[in-house]
Amino acid sequence: MKICSHCGYYNQDNAPKCIKCGYDLSRAATVTKNKVAVNQDVVPQAVDLHKGDEIAGIKSNYQIVSSIDKGGYGLVYLAEDQQQNQYALKVIEMRKVLPDEHKEIRKRFEREFEAGQIASNYIVNSLDKGSIEGNPFIVMEYCPKGNLRDQMLFEWKDDETHQLGLDILRGLHDLHTSGIIHKDLKPENILFNTENRAQLTDFGIAGFIKRRETQRNLMGYAKNVFGTAIYAPPEQLNPQQAFKIMGPTNDIFAFGVIMYEVFSRGNLPFGTYDEFEKDMPGYYKRIRKGKLTKINKHRKDVPNDWQKIIHKCLEPKYKDRYQSANDILKLLGQPARTTPQHSIKDMQGEWSLRVMNGEEVGRVYNLSKLAAAKGQNLLTLGWFNSQQPFMNDIGIAESFTKYVSSRHATFEQVQEKDGSKQWYVRDGQWYEREGKMGWHLSRNGVLVNSSVVKKNGHALKPHDIITIGDTTLKVQVEY
Repeated sequence: MKICSHCGYYNQDNAPKCIKCGYDLSRAATVTKNKVAVNQDVVPQAVDLHKGDEIAGIKSNYQIVSSIDKGGYGLVYLAEDQQQNQYALKVIEMRKVLPDEHKEIRKRFEREFEAGQIASNYIVNSLDKGSIEGNPFIVMEYCPKGNLRDQMLFEWKDDETHQLGLDILRGLHDLHTSGIIHKDLKPENILFNTENRAQLTDFGIAGFIKRRETQRNLMGYAKNVFGTAIYAPPEQLNPQQAFKIMGPTNDIFAFGVIMYEVFSRGNLPFGTYDEFEKDMPGYYKRIRKGKLTKINKHRKDVPNDWQKIIHKCLEPKYKDRYQSANDILKLLGQPARTTPQHSIKDMQGEWSLRVMNGEEVGRVYNLSKLAAAKGQNLLTLGWFNSQQPFMNDIGIAESFTKYVSSRHATFEQVQEKDGSKQWYVRDGQWYEREGKMGWHLSRNGVLVNSSVVKKNGHALKPHDIITIGDTTLKVQVEY
């Protein structure tokens, strides 16, 4: 039997193409001794890979060299391709995930793979993917120097900590400007490459699983569930606010905790880990109230600029924190990391929104074509209701959270004085509610590049990031 490395379907040995997805089977793996079957349509099985086992990705085959790490939901192996190039191969153990989460986990696996394809020296790059006995895997750059948690066992010089902060901020900037909020930034998710430079990894899957398990096991007090909460901002710990104000400031808070921990040589801003375990509600209360221990109580010689930066990152109200990684980089004397500027000519092209985070990653809504088909320069966006699929021009799928309103936002194209056609986004829609026609705002609001959008609208530019609940949309213009 030939195994399709694209979808995992079992085909006859003489099949030239996969009968399920049409993928070329000329280099497909077959089921032989010491080969690992690839199939996404089976019930997920236990993963137990050993040295010499071979698995097939979409682009290449890989041979397992050794085990690197085993976590609560994932396994990481050192693997080699046929040219003996080394990679990290991360497997999500689906059998450990509740069955009703499988579909969402697979979607977030795709999101993590795409996040790893962002062109950045500060993000661990994804290179290939596949599935092992129903368990998805990603092939990534191998970072041989381990993670920050391991490195924190050694004493850091201030110039080394400074460089670490710059690397993390540059990685966050590159993620955020691509429409991705990390949501699970912590020392374990900061790896070091051969040059000992920090790179971010683990965008989405682990953090999602832990948040879902936290919701299901709120009184369980399990370490593997709550470990991430030490780095989470107060709004992320509040289910009513978690997606309403999801944006770069979530990761900025986590960055502040990490830098506090490294500069203070192992201390945490709101109490010890033992205090966290013994009195979780009390620990959360200190986070919400902003009752931190000033970092100079642990170490009096922490550089003044970093003291100020760390304390501002840890403000309990997201509006009081730095709003972007670039804001901090500029304070540290670093050139701003920019996105391309666009001329009036660029603005005349076709406008679209690409889903960067959410349930339909990669989906594109072409605003220009939707408006032309409708015969109006006004489009509505809201929660996709299968019973009323045409309620909005753009329906946002949301199965696991309830933050997108039925009538959430409005997009309108306006011709400006210089002749350009400018798209605006407004919070809410004009409709009848409780017998009254009027403009009604959404429940949870709209953000553009972390700024709250009001009903009078926000002018959009190419590369803007629109956040609505757990969904982020990137503005694109093609001409």
